[in-house]
Amino acid sequence: MLSADLPVTGENMIAGLKATKPDIFYLVPYTLKLMAETDGGIEAMKMCRSVCYSGASCPDELGDKLTAAGISLSGYYGS
Repeated sequence: MLSADLPVTGENMIAGLKATKPDIFYLVPYTLKLMAETDGGIEAMKMCRSVCYSGASCPDELGDKLTAAGISLSGYYGS
């Protein structure tokens, strides 16, 4: 769940993933990019059965990097 008290940063998203341990992680491509660029972000996303983005397209390079790391990546809704 979004907390208006915390800024959207890779570190905060990783902390949220570790605290909640979701099977499926839904996010927008901007946050997906933040996670991928943050140390430990890709490993944190690998804990999820599926990572799903929506709202915009995911850059090919980012999608290729995440799927090469073993992340099950899916796009829903948006461009």
